Amino acid sequence: MPAVTIYETPPKHAIQEPAEEKPAKNSLKEDEIVVPALNVEDYARSYTGSFQEWECLYDLWWHESKWDYRAKGPTNDFGIPQANADAHPETTETRWRADKYEQVRWGVQYIKNRYGGFCDAWEAWKERGTQRQDGTWHGGWY
Repeated sequence: MPAVTIYETPPKHAIQEPAEEKPAKNSLKEDEIVVPALNVEDYARSYTGSFQEWECLYDLWWHESKWDYRAKGPTNDFGIPQANADAHPETTETRWRADKYEQVRWGVQYIKNRYGGFCDAWEAWKERGTQRQDGTWHGGWY
């Protein structure tokens, strides 16, 4: 069985299209297979149906957690989607807190069930928040 090498890709901003990253031709052994690893943003993007939906999800989670799976909010919120542990006890499990991909799966399902789509969730978040003079958003779910 050939060896499998996983190459990490750097995080990308929502507007950038993913660039295909290939190792140098001579750096692979003859029986090696290259499997590019998805960073968490690319993984989340795979759940969106359009570029507009991706931008909404990106902006929402940027404002919630800056895409940090260890982010903690002031009201017992945690992870990339800032799930509230009081309302969603399953998010207190060690595996959920340590696995950013599990957080994305959970957050995507939550958004689809509660809001119907990522842009609907982003609009709801903005309606509950305030826009600062510099154009940035503050608040959201309170």
